[in-house]
Amino acid sequence: MKNSDGFIKAMITKDFEYYMNIEDGSHHLRVRMYDIETGELAFDNDIAVRDMFENLHFYHYEWISEHLEFAREFMLGRDKINMARDFFLKHNYRGKITNLMKDGTKGALNKQLRSNLGFELNVEELRQVQTLIKQTKYKSQLHM
Repeated sequence: MKNSDGFIKAMITKDFEYYMNIEDGSHHLRVRMYDIETGELAFDNDIAVRDMFENLHFYHYEWISEHLEFAREFMLGRDKINMARDFFLKHNYRGKITNLMKDGTKGALNKQLRSNLGFELNVEELRQVQTLIKQTKYKSQLHM
């Protein structure tokens, strides 16, 4: 629902509500970021845009609008393989790399991805992640 100045509610996080202006013909997205506790405007500029999309990318939100659901699907289509690899490497996932395919889509990595990043991988995507992890580990061993 738009208000009189063209802004619609776009996202709710633990601490902030984000409103964005998606007026037709504008190539510059404007975002307003309000503190949930006080209701005061926190940012009305590029900081608010960057913060909103960072929260969208890393699944740090409680609610998003249909517009942002579409944007998130686009982001994931482009980034989720690398995000899954980075998650595996950063969190020292306790399974062995060879178990990714054995565990399959119901395995521990997918459960962690679902709860922490809001997505799961299919079998082919798991295979791609496994290949990237092996390449990354091999490269790091070469530089030792």
